[in-house]
Amino acid sequence: YILGKLNLKVKDSSSMEQLAEQISYLAATNNFDRINYNVNKEKGKTIVNFFVKESREKASLSLGVHYDFLYKSGFLVNYKHKRLLRKNDLLSVNLVLGDNLRFDATYFIDNGFYTSVGLKTRYNHFRAQAPFTGVGASNVNKVNIRYSDVSSEIFIQTSFKRKFAIGLGAEFKGLDVTTETLDNVNANTTIYDDSFYASAHAFLKYDSYDKAVFPKEGLFADLGFRWYAWSSDFSNNFKPFTQGQGTIGFATSFWNKFTFQYIGEGGFSFGKPDSNVFDFYLGGNNQNYINTFVPFYGYEFGELANKSFLKSEFNVRYEFIPKSYISFIANYARLDTNLLQDIDIFEDIKSGYAAGYSYESFVGPIELKYTWSPDTNKSFFVFNLGFWF
Repeated sequence: YILGKLNLKVKDSSSMEQLAEQISYLAATNNFDRINYNVNKEKGKTIVNFFVKESREKASLSLGVHYDFLYKSGFLVNYKHKRLLRKNDLLSVNLVLGDNLRFDATYFIDNGFYTSVGLKTRYNHFRAQAPFTGVGASNVNKVNIRYSDVSSEIFIQTSFKRKFAIGLGAEFKGLDVTTETLDNVNANTTIYDDSFYASAHAFLKYDSYDKAVFPKEGLFADLGFRWYAWSSDFSNNFKPFTQGQGTIGFATSFWNKFTFQYIGEGGFSFGKPDSNVFDFYLGGNNQNYINTFVPFYGYEFGELANKSFLKSEFNVRYEFIPKSYISFIANYARLDTNLLQDIDIFEDIKSGYAAGYSYESFVGPIELKYTWSPDTNKSFFVFNLGFWF
């Protein structure tokens, strides 16, 4: 475990400067109360001896609050337990109580540079007014959807310097998507999807942001590729398909108090999935969306939808006093059935803008933004309280 966190193999070589940086990664695990080491010369070789004292603390309980316009109010109870079954494992359980009950749990055996193994399970549920596409949806402007997701996965990964991770996994997912307001005549519930899906996926992640919230420097990448191989097939028309989705971004500061952040996102479907629940849905400001929902200022939740999309977001923040920010955001996107087939990416561009105030409080960001789009001449306010979960 220590070698894995130091990003070293047996008989590796390292400079003293590199070793000092690698030891900081080991200290950041918070698994040790003390890490001491000395360096000795023995028969022409340099020997490093470690003396560590493991932390006795195994369990912790954390609380959080959150509010946004999709999930509404949420109260988070987070329980973490280290060294539950092995010396280098971690169990993390999140329970969100409020307007929309949610749950997720992760069990992770962390070997750092060496292969790590993890298990995840979650239940996610929300209700929303949205222009959700599907059979009969053209009869009304909006539908009141109920979206439930139950997912479990197993994955392996290797990580480097606490910034870079690459891995493979397999997932079993159940989706239940319904509406009770499909048209003005029939009040019966319409089911968009009620199926189980099995998939395999690969992922690559890199995160060197200096802060998780309002970063000022660093790079970010989260790229994934997923193959849906099997379904219980509620609609009796399932065919295997693949999807690729990813996010890249960077942040840089200038003139002391200004920060420019760019976020680029894209998603593609191969094999034309028959169920519309696997379309990419753009709209809203949430940073805690799941599956193929993507934030996009200027449009309401899920207002834009298609089989593939490309999006760019440009964010300029000014920290006029400590922890208080004024932001201006411009985002642009193009959606199509197959963007890879039609390479004219500047045709039919959707645009949206936002301006507002953010405060970095002890419970997380508090944000109020005014957002609009010249495409629709619509405007509205969006609000967030607390860390996104």
